[in-house]
Amino acid sequence: MRGRLHLLPALILMIGALLFSLTDPGEVPVPLPGGAGPLPVPLTGLLFIPLSIGFLLGLFASWADGAQCRRRASELLRDNRALEEELTNLRNLPLDDTLHS
Repeated sequence: MRGRLHLLPALILMIGALLFSLTDPGEVPVPLPGGAGPLPVPLTGLLFIPLSIGFLLGLFASWADGAQCRRRASELLRDNRALEEELTNLRNLPLDDTLHS
């Protein structure tokens, strides 16, 4: 649950955009580059397409960053196991009392 908590602001934003677009279902003229006439686009598309693209890009960036963290955690676990095995081997070595003679 805690790992998905960062998705809550995006979900709230998407719900707000949905409510806004449902209250105003008209088309919005979007000017095109190059001097072409405005293109009528539904308000829903004008809101949800960029929000969805941004959400997916953020999700991918979060996943990529998480992959790096998971790889580092795996390396640390492998190092920890090797050190624990070395410590166990050192503890099982017989004691040498020839130093006090």
